[in-house]
Amino acid sequence: MRNEIQVGRFNAILHKVLGMGDGAPAPVLATEIFPTIQLEGDRPEWAFLGGVRNCSGYFVSVGQAGVFSHVGIRNPTASSVGITVRTVHVHGDTGNAPFAFSGGFRRLSTIDVESPRYPADTRWSPGAAPARTVGHMVTRKQAAATGNASIGGKVNIGHATIRDPFVILPGWELMFWPEVVNKTIYVYAWWSERTLDLNETR
Repeated sequence: MRNEIQVGRFNAILHKVLGMGDGAPAPVLATEIFPTIQLEGDRPEWAFLGGVRNCSGYFVSVGQAGVFSHVGIRNPTASSVGITVRTVHVHGDTGNAPFAFSGGFRRLSTIDVESPRYPADTRWSPGAAPARTVGHMVTRKQAAATGNASIGGKVNIGHATIRDPFVILPGWELMFWPEVVNKTIYVYAWWSERTLDLNETR
């Protein structure tokens, strides 16, 4: 059928919402439902049913003489997961205001400290041990500020919130760093994770 929905996660939502068995549900429901544009599609209930994890995390890289502190989010090379960063809050050491920062994508490199965080939905971790995120928050200290600088700003009050979405594929990381050495940087991030479709990895 030429009009059959082929994207797996949409079929997965139909399976779970309607309690249907195996097989593609779109042809069976073709006379009953049709695709629409949903204006309020960001509810966590729909995200969970579609296999999307809502996540959040916080990391700090303390200032050190002669080096730039970095904080970011990395997507492991073999994760098969796409990470969409929705909001980032960057906060700096205000002892030498104004705080100026930059940030951007880069391929994975040596990491000083890395740690997975926790999904912001306890349905992903119903047991005694909480689930961990696929994405890792990382810190690094380097003699040079490195990365493809695509984000930046000078912040007089020491913090900024970025609400533009960033998509991180496996093998990449999104890093933030102060524009001067020996400065502490704090990063709070909210992102979502889901298994990549085939057409996203071509």
